[in-house]
Amino acid sequence: MYTSCRLEGFKNARKKTNIAGQTTGIAAGQRLLRRGINTIRVCVKGIGPGRMTAVQGLASAGVNVVSITDRTPLCELGPRPRKIRRV
Repeated sequence: MYTSCRLEGFKNARKKTNIAGQTTGIAAGQRLLRRGINTIRVCVKGIGPGRMTAVQGLASAGVNVVSITDRTPLCELGPRPRKIRRV
């Protein structure tokens, strides 16, 4: 199941807050319980303050969280090099 803060009605800068993460987690947990799923494994992507509060929202909705996996993509080559200087 996938959900985001935008689907729950948060726009622009409010998407980054703890409250948006918790609200999204609770909504996702309620959807899971309606489908009859009680035990889940969570994959979290990206950085920000709403990550762990979203998982806490899932747990507070009554879903049993077995594991939490961080799938944040990391750049292996680093930033792009500077443009070659022409004199």
